[in-house]
Amino acid sequence: MKNMYKGMVAATLLATASLATAGTVSLPGGVTFNELTDIDADHKKGTFSTSFDFVQWWEDSSNNATSLTTMFSGGAPATDANGRTDYDLTGYGELNTDSATGSFQCNGCEMTFTFEGLGLTLVPVANPAYTDGYSTYSTFINPGGSEADFEASGYYASIGSPAAQSISPGLDLAGATMSIYLDNTPDLDLGLNIGDNTNALNGQSWLELSFTEVDFGVVAGAADPSVAGLNRADSSFGLDVTGGLAADSFLLADDIRNIPSLSTFVDMIGFGLSGEFAKQNDVYDTYSVGGTGTASGFAVPEPTSIAIFGLGLLGFAAAARRKQS
Repeated sequence: MKNMYKGMVAATLLATASLATAGTVSLPGGVTFNELTDIDADHKKGTFSTSFDFVQWWEDSSNNATSLTTMFSGGAPATDANGRTDYDLTGYGELNTDSATGSFQCNGCEMTFTFEGLGLTLVPVANPAYTDGYSTYSTFINPGGSEADFEASGYYASIGSPAAQSISPGLDLAGATMSIYLDNTPDLDLGLNIGDNTNALNGQSWLELSFTEVDFGVVAGAADPSVAGLNRADSSFGLDVTGGLAADSFLLADDIRNIPSLSTFVDMIGFGLSGEFAKQNDVYDTYSVGGTGTASGFAVPEPTSIAIFGLGLLGFAAAARRKQS
């Protein structure tokens, strides 16, 4: 009850402070954003939502960038008992600091980010093309026929002789991290020296995050089964803040929401990646093209601003008590 009361008081305080600043939230490092007002009731949309562009690639156990063609040249890569391969997804990009409501803004600076350690998993699953084909065969073409009969039939050949199992790809989040940087000397060009993230790393550490949740899926209409559909995929993540200049602004927002009915919140509730690996002369490019996404979540003003506003409220309360006595 004490924690709930604390959360309710803090939430009321921040709501009042937000009104006092006309919906503009100031974050450490001179970053601001105009709050979104259509906050989703099921918490899928917070007070900020900012778009970004990025480049990504797969790295082997020696941290060498590797194309999907190489990774699957001998069939699916080897996995351990948990389906984990030796490949990790790595990338970098830039947040679009524009004037749109909900988008981060900073005067004369750029906000870059890097991510690494998203491990590729490959798990065998039943192939729908096979199971549907066998169902049709054993029901209508040869009622009661065995799978061996099915695989020896002309019907099996006519539907492309699908394998009994296919591979379902996923991402292992253990050890996966993301860093957002604030750089007052804008110099990142995603189209220049692609794969070189040096200019994405040379700013101040603004936010450090760890991946906690993932919803990963290949784009069915564009998926290439020879590379488990990894040529085109969409991913959505939940992330928790672990450090950085602006950490308190996100952690305080999480603390305010940390009451029993809202215990599933993460600090940055949405980070969606949508990328594609292009194919040229039957070989997939090592680096993705046209990667875009959106980061969304909750952030509150710099703690010093909140403290000053809070002292003002306490002063008002003290004055009221004196008048009453």
